[in-house]
Amino acid sequence: LIATADQFGGSREAGVRLVLLNPDGSRAAEWPAIFERRNDRPPQVGSTSIHSLFWLIDGKVLVIGDFTHVSGLARPGIVRLNADGSVDASFAPALPDDYVEEAILLPDGRVIVVTANPPWDTTPPRVIIRLNPDGKDDPAFKPVPLSGNGSVTKIRPDLQGRILLGGTFGRVGDAERSGLARLTSDGALATSFVPLLRFDPDYGSGVSCIAVQPNGKILIAGGFTNVNGLPRRYVARLNEDGSTDETFEYRPAT
Repeated sequence: LIATADQFGGSREAGVRLVLLNPDGSRAAEWPAIFERRNDRPPQVGSTSIHSLFWLIDGKVLVIGDFTHVSGLARPGIVRLNADGSVDASFAPALPDDYVEEAILLPDGRVIVVTANPPWDTTPPRVIIRLNPDGKDDPAFKPVPLSGNGSVTKIRPDLQGRILLGGTFGRVGDAERSGLARLTSDGALATSFVPLLRFDPDYGSGVSCIAVQPNGKILIAGGFTNVNGLPRRYVARLNEDGSTDETFEYRPAT
């Protein structure tokens, strides 16, 4: 288990560390990597943070978060640590922006990354890229732009290697999408997958959770109240083609 060291009395301003915990929750070791955010930023914006951790089969750890440097090395938003917690110098992605909004480790070791300008930018352009296991751009994956306001909050691969995106975005490239989209394995927008979601303005917009079931159906959760013309309040299940699974209807307690 891993926790950020600032939870144990450290200072975020001095940098964030990762701590290895024993199964009983006691502290086993503090890893040497120090995470920092060195860019200028408005004072109201939060400081260095860790968003996601992915354990690799060789014992290394992929770390995603709001940082620009790790142990003095430039690592904007993504870094790979060795099994002892030191920085893996062989993994140094050259990202188009210094903020990683979301990322997911794929079963084959490649990584889907959503990069963006920092969150205090009012109209941050976002680009979805795929990295090879060595951290270099995958030339077989065409970078996908997301235009307008909104964000990507969830990425999930489906059973065929396609990529599902959830969030508050309204467009992918030149096509309208209401917070849910699918990309092909090479990064192109899946034009046949167009679920229409309508959102509750009092609850918040966007798709916050995605889960792909073994039969290929897709569970989604978020601030929607209607999916493809059918009433679905906050939770719905889609068929693989994006249509609503009418056999599944969640009824929240009243």
